[in-house]
Amino acid sequence: MEKLTKELVVASLIPDLAKLDWQTLFDTAKKIKVEKEAIGVNYADAMKLRELHGYLRNKQKQDDEPDKARIKARKEGYDSYCKPIEEILAALDPEFHRVNKEIIAEEGDIEAVIAKQNEIRIRHIDFVNDMVKQISAAPDNKDLGRIQSLVGSEKSRTGFYGDYFPNVEASCNDLLKMVDTRKVILKNNAKAQKDFEKAVAKGDMALAAELKELMEQNDRVVKENAQAIAESAYQKVAEISLKISELESASIRPRIKRWSYRVDDIELLYKKNPELVTLEPNAKAIGAVVKEKSKEISEGQELEINGLVIYQKHFYVAIKATDDAA
Repeated sequence: MEKLTKELVVASLIPDLAKLDWQTLFDTAKKIKVEKEAIGVNYADAMKLRELHGYLRNKQKQDDEPDKARIKARKEGYDSYCKPIEEILAALDPEFHRVNKEIIAEEGDIEAVIAKQNEIRIRHIDFVNDMVKQISAAPDNKDLGRIQSLVGSEKSRTGFYGDYFPNVEASCNDLLKMVDTRKVILKNNAKAQKDFEKAVAKGDMALAAELKELMEQNDRVVKENAQAIAESAYQKVAEISLKISELESASIRPRIKRWSYRVDDIELLYKKNPELVTLEPNAKAIGAVVKEKSKEISEGQELEINGLVIYQKHFYVAIKATDDAA
């Protein structure tokens, strides 16, 4: 039987590696520079090399099985390819973690901006709708004065509305005009009501009918103004150019999600559930609880049990190769 050497093992791998385009994968990975703009492509290239590493290690295990005595030589042969891969991936791994963490933090800031924009838009529409209803139903000038103060306060919230303020200010001005119109109509209706009562008392039903129609017409004007102002507010919000309308994440998605836990109060946990605690958290016992309780928790939520917090831990980039294949 021919003596097995590192050189023979290296040579035996050449056909498979050629099919897998080993040299191209290796050369591409050597040139990887992890950057925010290209992290997805960088990661995909590194994962290809990691998959090749996994293939080689798995093949090595299969070849080792029938002849344990040849393991050392064979390992040296495979190491000729795997060790350089491991060095590249070991160097890239912290870079992927670092850059991915930066991207996630930046995207968190962007999501906060989007949430603020939506909060402002909803607040503005809700405020206008509420004011329109209150103005339309205001029974006297005292109540309209109160509403004017509310609108004035809203106009002063320049810090909250930021870039949206010009649109908000315009809607508030429309509301104030509606208040003035309502005041005039209340005054006119009050006079018309007195004239109506006099006409009825005198038996002048034609005049009474005319006055009643006038008051109803004034009420219709208020309702029409209310609808127009509400529609105007919607339009003003629609005209606002959003800084950011949506976010397409550039970060690397978790390869796996796994339920995990942390102990926030070990003394409380020990007091309430001593079977879950040794001198440190009992990982095996807690793991069983995590497995059972995770069925009751929605994704992204946490469950607190007497100081034990069960949550879903994300595993993001982790491309570093190991001797346990992939």
